Amino acid sequence: MPEEIMKSLDTFEKGVLLLKDALKTGEAKIAVSYGKFNLSVEIGDEKFAGFPPEELKPALDEISHLMLVLLRRQEPQIIEAAGKQGEEAQRLLLAKIEVLKKHIITNEMQRKFDFYSNCSSNVLEIATVHKVLRPNVDGNNIDSVVIKLVVKDNLTEQKTPIQFEMLPEELMRLLDNFRRILSS
Repeated sequence: MPEEIMKSLDTFEKGVLLLKDALKTGEAKIAVSYGKFNLSVEIGDEKFAGFPPEELKPALDEISHLMLVLLRRQEPQIIEAAGKQGEEAQRLLLAKIEVLKKHIITNEMQRKFDFYSNCSSNVLEIATVHKVLRPNVDGNNIDSVVIKLVVKDNLTEQKTPIQFEMLPEELMRLLDNFRRILSS
């Protein structure tokens, strides 16, 4: 491949590897809701070593655009469009697609994207469980759990928090029911 294309591919791959690491450490997040895709990146300056600042934003913009195209399963259309720009453009695009598929786009990510981009009802956004010990009049503590859920309307993005308390054995029965449903 010509030098300019290889340089562009090298920059793209550096950006993908930086993003891959940021996704693992929580410095980058992908948010998907009905009809929306958002990639947010908050990476410390030390991780940019060797990455020219003027190349970073365009590389991340290209990566997020190409990710969205792939997650929307529009790969054949963009390969065909690149082919109309010439063989080198198509080869570069195919190489970039391969880098993204190797480092970032997984089957699990595709499954989650398909669910959250098509689900038009409430989706679970946050779930936390905390154990609580309550003193009882007879001296024995009562164990319970406080469960906090935040559900989001996937169309309007309105969030509704729900908090409730239950006995641990009730939670275990509920989890067992979930396991039975998922295994059937």
